[in-house]
This record gives sequence, structure tokens and C-alpha cells, in this order.
Amino acid sequence: MMSALRQHAAHPVSGASLGLFRAAFGGLVCLEMLRYWVAGIHRETLLTPTFHFKYAGFAWLEPLPEVGMQGVFLAMLVGSAMLAVGWRARVGAAVLFLSFTYVFLLEAAAYRNHAYLIALLSAWFIFLPSDRRYALDAGKFDAGIGRVPLWSVWALRFQIGVVYLFAGLAKLDPLWLTGGSMRSVIASGGHDAATAALLNSPAVLNLLVFSGLGLDLMALPLLLMQRTRKYMFSALVAFHLLNALFLVDVGVFPWFMLLVTTIFFAPDWPDGLKNAQRKGKPSGRPEFESAGSELSRGASLALVLVVTVQLALPLRHHFYPGSSTWTHEGHRWSWRMKLVAKQVDSYAFFAKDPATGARFDLTPNADLALASWQREKMLRQPDLMVQFVADMARRVEEQIGRDVTFHADIRLSEGGGPVRALIDTTYDLSQAGFGIVPAPYILR
Repeated sequence: MMSALRQHAAHPVSGASLGLFRAAFGGLVCLEMLRYWVAGIHRETLLTPTFHFKYAGFAWLEPLPEVGMQGVFLAMLVGSAMLAVGWRARVGAAVLFLSFTYVFLLEAAAYRNHAYLIALLSAWFIFLPSDRRYALDAGKFDAGIGRVPLWSVWALRFQIGVVYLFAGLAKLDPLWLTGGSMRSVIASGGHDAATAALLNSPAVLNLLVFSGLGLDLMALPLLLMQRTRKYMFSALVAFHLLNALFLVDVGVFPWFMLLVTTIFFAPDWPDGLKNAQRKGKPSGRPEFESAGSELSRGASLALVLVVTVQLALPLRHHFYPGSSTWTHEGHRWSWRMKLVAKQVDSYAFFAKDPATGARFDLTPNADLALASWQREKMLRQPDLMVQFVADMARRVEEQIGRDVTFHADIRLSEGGGPVRALIDTTYDLSQAGFGIVPAPYILR
């Protein structure tokens, strides 16, 4: 049976949709990175801050000097452009993956789901034969009329399907269902008073909440079925255009998702459009089918491993007590988009001398050491807070020459609810660190 599955996975299909996916992905990433570079967002995010929050396992990564970072962004532009035009596409994908992932891992406070998706897709394109169609190198593959193995199309369907599936499951969270998360999204949209009032009205708010839930939950199953695919795609077009043009600014992500979702159509759908333009005239190119070789065991095991990890990561928040939207545990890498709706009421950092009982206010340190956007993220994400306190503890103890304890008093409301403390003020945060176990300093 496994041999039959591996042979079916290698069955040759048209490479048209895969080639168009590659071209759209590379082009949009190239434009987005160019926008970041020209606007100086890379400088604001990576070069201006004096402190950077780290991902577990990547604390050793540091930004290069400005000339080096300019070179990294140039590499991203070159790699994504190579993907877009289909010239040495796998090399371009590797260049994009290494440069983009390096930048992505430099600042945990800047985590965004669409950046994570770009890193994953660029990794996929290192291994996919995406240059058989709509590519400068496509002429090398004329003997097969641009055919690709079936698994290469399904790999991308899986990756995009995971985003929709877990984004929908995440919206079953009470904070989303009661409108708290959506109110936070609306508040971040910069709307005028009249528009904000309209969006927050019960009828419109409920429409946004439950249409978002329904679209994300039903996207994958309805895109997989031929009878419902075009209707689901049309609904997603309306949804993403609403996000892009009106509701909230999330950069290139809505346009990106619109284009890559076309991978769910038949592998030869772009050829169908061309044939329709030719009014049904034959293209003159002969059909070609090969028996297709069997997918190797090593490649099969690698695919199973990738699928397992991609399905496991978004589920890990269930193993932590309390709500992930409050604790942020298991929140990253899980496609839990637009759910966090915490508003900071007050915050304070302080140290205590166990010998004398004296208390030292360290709140100005946070105000001075961090960019405002970093501080806003840190106050809502306890694992980031612990990183900053650990760095602050090292500096303070070097100055005063003795051990003291470090504490935080962070008061937040969630979804317009009552103000409550996020952190146990009696816990010495300098003793906390990275870990996968539930954090003992979070008040759940």
C-alpha cells in the first residue's frame, strides 16, 4: 500500500499552477521587501533598538552592522526576484530562505504570522520543481511539457490549508466569539469616529466575527471540493479585499493569500484560461504522460515529518493551563491571528534588596532601553518580559555589586474586560528563563 501511495504521489501533473504560484509568491515578496527597505522599516526594527528579543534557541543571532543588513536585504530582493522569474529558482529560494529567516529570527517582538508563512514557503521552494512553467528556465523541461509530481502541488495545498484550518479553529476562542478580539482589530485600524462606531455596532460586529470564523473554518474543506471551490474562492476574495482596503492594515498578506490560494484549483487551470482566450483552439502542444517514478522512502519520511510538525505546533497551546490569548504560551507558530486583545492599564518594574528590604524603581529603564513598539509587545507577552528583566538584572547587579530580586507589576484588561494582574509580583523574574513548561510567574 505504501508503495502505491508513493507512486501516486509521483504521478505527473501539469506544472502550470505551481509555476504561477512561484511567480506570484516571488513577485509579492520582492515588492514587500523593497517597500520595507525603501521605507526604512528594517532600520526601525533591527538597527535603531539597542535591545532585541530572542526566540528560544536563537539567542546567539545578532544584527549585522548597517552595511551588512543592507546586504541581507539585497539578498532577499535578489532571491525573491529569481523565484519570480524562474531563473535558478531553487537557488533563489535558498537565498531568500536564508536571508529572510535570518532577519525574521532577529527580533521576536516583531513576530507576524505572514512572515512565518513566507519563511516556510521559501523553504518549500528549495525542494519543489516549480520552474517547469512560467519560468525562464522552463525550456529545459520541454520534453515533459512542464509536468511536476503530484506531491509538489499537494505540499503547497497542505501549507496554505494549515493556515486556514488553524486560523479557523483558533477563532473558536471565547475572546473572538464575544467580539473582544474584533474590537481590538477595529481599534488598531485607525478609523475615524463614525466608521469605528459603525464597525463596533452589534450587527456589524457580529457579522465580522462570525463571517471571519465561518470563512476560516470552511475554507479548506470547500476549497478541496471541486463543486464548491469557486464559490469559496470568491468569498475569500471578498474577505481579503475587505481586510486589505478597509478593515486593518496587514501589509501584503491579504493580496498574498488571494494569489496563493489559487493552488487549490486544478493543476492546469492557467492553461484553461489561455484556451478560453483562444476560443477553444488547440494549443498545438502534444499531451505527454510518463508513468511517474515512485517517491523515495527518504522523501516520504521527510514529508511525513514536516506534516506532523506543522499539525502539532498549532495544537500545543492545549497543554498549557489558562487561555493562550492571555498567557501567550503556545501562541506563536500556531496561526492564532488577530486574537490577542490585551490593553495595558499600568506597568512597573522594580528590584528588592533581600538584605535591607529596600525597593528600587526600574520602570524608567524599560522606557529608555526599548523602542515604544517593543515595549508595547513586551508588556503583553510574558516570555519577552522575562528576557528584558534578565538583561536588566545583569546590568543592575553589575552596577550595585550585589544580588537583588527583580519583579514586575503589569495590569491589563482583555477584550474590554476588568483590569487584572498578568505577573505574580512576588516572583523573582531574574530566575525565570526559556522553557516549554508552563511559566510559574504568570497569573492565569
